[in-house]
Amino acid sequence: MVKTKQEDEFSVDISAVISWFKRVGSFKNKKWLTVLLILIPLFFSVYFRMYSYYLPVTDDWAYNNIYNGVRSQIAAQVNQQYPNLPSANKNQIIDTQVVDFLKQQDSGLQNEINRLSNDLKSRFQDETGQTYLLAIDPYFYYRYSRNLFENGHMGDLLIDGKPFDNHGVAPLGNFARPHLHPYLEYYLHKIISIFREQSLMKTVFFIPIILSALSVIPAFFIAKRRIGYFGGFVAAMIVAVHAAYIGRTAGGFADTDAYNVLFPLFIAWVFIEAFETDNWKKQTWLLALCGFLVGLYSFAWSGWWYIFDFLLGVILVYIVYFFIRSLIRTKSLEKFWSDELKNSLRFLGLFIIFSGISVSLFFNFAFFLQFIKGPLGFTIIKQASHANLWPNVYTTVAELNPASLSSIISQIGGKLFFFIASLGVILTLVKRDELNKKDFILFGSGLVFYLLLITDAFIRFSPMKYFMVFLLPVAIGLFLLLKDERNIDVKYALFLTIWFVGTMYASTKGTRFVLLIVPAFGIAFGIALGFIQSTLSDLISKEFKFNKKIISALLILLLLLLLINPIKAANNVAKGEIPSMNDAWWTSLTKIKDNSTENAIITSWWDFGHWFKAIADRPVTFDGGSQNMPQAHWVGKLLMSDDEDLSIAILRMLDCGANNAFNEIDKKYNDTEISVNIIYEIIMKEKEDARTHLLDKGFSIEEIETILNNSHCEPPEAFLITSGDMVGKAGVWSHFGSWNFDRSFIYNNVRRKGYQESIDLLMDRFNYTEDKASKYYYDVQALASDQEVNNWIAPWPNYGTPSLRSCTNTSEIAECNIGLGIGQSNLGQNVNIQKAIINLSNPSDTKFILAFVDRNTGSIAGQQEVKPPSVVIAGDTFEKYDVGGQDIFLNLVYDRKVNKALVTHPDLSQSLFTKLFYMDGRHTSHFEKFSDMTAVTGSRIIVWKVNWNPENE
Repeated sequence: MVKTKQEDEFSVDISAVISWFKRVGSFKNKKWLTVLLILIPLFFSVYFRMYSYYLPVTDDWAYNNIYNGVRSQIAAQVNQQYPNLPSANKNQIIDTQVVDFLKQQDSGLQNEINRLSNDLKSRFQDETGQTYLLAIDPYFYYRYSRNLFENGHMGDLLIDGKPFDNHGVAPLGNFARPHLHPYLEYYLHKIISIFREQSLMKTVFFIPIILSALSVIPAFFIAKRRIGYFGGFVAAMIVAVHAAYIGRTAGGFADTDAYNVLFPLFIAWVFIEAFETDNWKKQTWLLALCGFLVGLYSFAWSGWWYIFDFLLGVILVYIVYFFIRSLIRTKSLEKFWSDELKNSLRFLGLFIIFSGISVSLFFNFAFFLQFIKGPLGFTIIKQASHANLWPNVYTTVAELNPASLSSIISQIGGKLFFFIASLGVILTLVKRDELNKKDFILFGSGLVFYLLLITDAFIRFSPMKYFMVFLLPVAIGLFLLLKDERNIDVKYALFLTIWFVGTMYASTKGTRFVLLIVPAFGIAFGIALGFIQSTLSDLISKEFKFNKKIISALLILLLLLLLINPIKAANNVAKGEIPSMNDAWWTSLTKIKDNSTENAIITSWWDFGHWFKAIADRPVTFDGGSQNMPQAHWVGKLLMSDDEDLSIAILRMLDCGANNAFNEIDKKYNDTEISVNIIYEIIMKEKEDARTHLLDKGFSIEEIETILNNSHCEPPEAFLITSGDMVGKAGVWSHFGSWNFDRSFIYNNVRRKGYQESIDLLMDRFNYTEDKASKYYYDVQALASDQEVNNWIAPWPNYGTPSLRSCTNTSEIAECNIGLGIGQSNLGQNVNIQKAIINLSNPSDTKFILAFVDRNTGSIAGQQEVKPPSVVIAGDTFEKYDVGGQDIFLNLVYDRKVNKALVTHPDLSQSLFTKLFYMDGRHTSHFEKFSDMTAVTGSRIIVWKVNWNPENE
C-alpha cells in the first residue's frame, strides 16, 4: 500500500529510535545521559517549588467556595420540599441537583471561579502582583539585603566601622552578624538587574528554588559513584521532590534551610571524591575545596559543624577499622603501618586543617571550635530553665518541638521507604559482582533487623535503643569484612550510618532537623534501588537467558513506580505552601511606617518581629533572633496583667532600655530573683520615689542614674500589636509572663544536690519550714522531663474559646452558647460546656451547663450545672464577681455591649490582652486604636498606639 504524505510524516521509524538510544547509551554519549538524568529531577524540583509563586491552591478554594454555596442553597430547597425524607435520600437528591446545576452553569461558573481565585491570590501579593515571601525569617534576610543596597552594608548604620542593626532588641540594637544569605540575594539581584528590571523581593523569592535545584547534582553523583546511573537518578529524584525539603524551600521560603541540604551534599561529594582518589595532589586540592565549602557553610548557617563532625567521624572510624583489619591480617604491630593507613591519617589532618583555616577566615578560630561545643550545646536546647533562672523560650518554638521516631519515619517517607533506605546502607557493604556467603549473611541480618525496626514495638523504643539496633547490621558487616580478602569499600556504609543516626537523633530534639535526614535518605534509597535493579538484571538474564537490556529496562520501570508516592506528596505539600504574610498585615505595618517616627518601637509577641522590622521599618522589642531573652517574661507579663499601670510600666522600661535596668541592678546582687523583685518595685513608682528606693538599697548615685535612664526615661513613640494568632499562643506568652523565679531557683539549685544540703538551702533562703522545704525537694526529684519542669515552674493559662460566643437575653438573664469540650467523664462520655447562664442582676448566680455526650451516638446522656470561679462583666465598667465554683478552673467573660461571652483561664479574664483584643480597648486608658484589619484567613490584626500620659490630655 502506498503511504499518503500525512501518514509518512507521522510514521515512526522504530529502528531509528533504537539506534538513537544506542548512541545516547554509548560510552561516547554518557555525558549526555548524565545531563538528561540530572535535568529530569531538576525539572521536578523547580516545578513543585514554583507552586507558591502561582498559588494554584486558590483555584481549589474558589471552586470549593462556590460548590459549598450552591450545595447549601439546594440543600435548603430540598429540606423545605421533602422535610420528612431520610437524610441519605436527601443527600442523594442534593448531590444530583448540584451536579446538574454545575453542568448547566459550566462556562459562567468557570469565569466566577477564575475571578474569585484571582481575588484570593491578590490577598497574598503586593500591588505589582508579586507574591509575598512565604514565612517570617525570610524577611530578616530580605531587610539585610535591602540594607546592602541602601547603606552599602547589612546594618542600619556603622559603629566603629561595623554594621549595626538598630531595629533589633529595641532600643539598644545589636551588631549585625555576617550572613551569606543577604549577600547572595544582593549580588544575584545586581546580576539580574543588568538584564531586566524587577523588585528585590522577586529575586529573593526565587533563591530557594535555585538552591534546591542545585542540590540534585551532588546527590546524583554520590549515588552514581557507588551504584551507577539508575541509583544516582533515584537519589536525585528523592532529594528533588522530598516533601520535608519542599516544605521548607518552596519559592518565597528564602531562609537558610536550602543550604542545609545543598552544602552538606556538595561537601560530602567532594569529600568522597577526595577519599577515593589515589593521586595525592588531586586529593589535596579536593580537600582544600572541601574545607572552603565547610567555611562557606559556616557563613550560611551556625549549625555548619554537624556535617563536619559526621565526616570527621567517618574518617576516624575508618582509621580504627582499618587498623584492626590490618592487625588481624598481619598479626604484627610492625607490619600494619601501610600506605593506606598513612594516607588516611594525612587525609584526616588535611581535612581538619583546611576546614579550620576556612572557617577561621570567614569568622574566627573560636567559631571553628564549635564543632566540639556545638553537639554539647545541642543536647540542652530544650532545657526548661536557664541556669540564670530566666525561662528558655526555645521550649515553646514549634519547629524545635521533639519529634517521635514514628513521626520521623513518617516524615521521611513512611515505613516502606525507611526500610528500603536502611537496606541501602547495608548494601554498600556488599560486593555485587563477587557475592559470597558473607554477603548473604549480611543481607539477611540487615533484612531481619530493618524489618523489626519498622514494627510498632521497636518504634516505641527509646531513641538510643532504637539507634543501637539500627547500628547492629553495619557492625555485623564490618566484623564479617575484617578477614575478607575482597576489596570492599566501607566508607559509604560509615558515611550513611553516621548521617542517618546523627540526624535522626537531632530530629528527636527538634522536628525541623528532619530536613537534615533528606540527603542521606535520598542517597541510601537510590543505592538500594540501584543495587536491586542491577543485581536482579544480572541474575534473571543469567538464569533465564533473557536479554539483559530488556530485563534491566523493565526493572527500572517497575522500580520507578516507587517514586509515584513521593511525587504525590510533593504535589500536596507544594500546593499548600502559601504566604503567611497577607494584605492585612502588609497594610497594617505599612501604615505604621508612614505614620510614625523612625525610632518608634513595636511590641508584640516575638514571632512576627522580622516582619515588623522589614515592612514597618521600625525597631522591635524582640523577634525571632532574640526570642530567648528576658523580654519574653516582660512582654508575657504585660499582656497577661490585669493591672494596666503595671503593663504600661513594663512597656516603658522595655522601651527605655530593654532589659538593661535589670542588668544594672544584677551587677550588685548577681541574683536574678532579688534583681527581678527590685525591678517590679521600682517601675511602679514615680521616678523620684524610685530613686529614693534605690538609695535605700545601697546603690550609688551613678548606678541609680544608669538604672533610671533604663526604666524611667521619656520613652519614644510606641505601638502594641494584638493579633488573632496570639490567642492560640496565649498559653505560651502567659506561661513566661507568670514565670515563678522562686521555683526556677529551687529547680536549678536542688536537682543535683543531696537532701540535707537542699533542705538547709531552702530553709535559709526562703525561710521555709523543714516540711515545706522537704516537699519542694521531692517535687523536684520527681520531675522526669523538661516538659514536667516547665509545668512545675509556671502554669500555661489559655483561652478556652478562641472567639466570643453569641448570647441571647431575656430580662436580666443572658444565655450564651459555648460549645467547649473539657474532657471525659468517668463513664467515658465527652463533657462539654454547652452553655453559660448569667444573672446580670446577681452575677454571683452565673453557671455553666455541662452536657455529657455519648461518644458512639452523639446524643446527650445528661446535663449538670456547675459554677465558674468568677465571672467578669464588661459594660460601663470591667468588673469581676466571685462565683465560688471549684469544679472547673475556667472563668466567664461577658461583654454587654456586643452581647457575647468568652471562656478563659482565670489569669487571663481581666488581662490587658483580653481588654484590647476582645473588648476593643474600651477599658484601657493608655492604648488608642491605630489600625484594625481582618486578613483573608479571618485573623484580626489590631495595632494600638501607646499613649504614655493620658492624664495630660
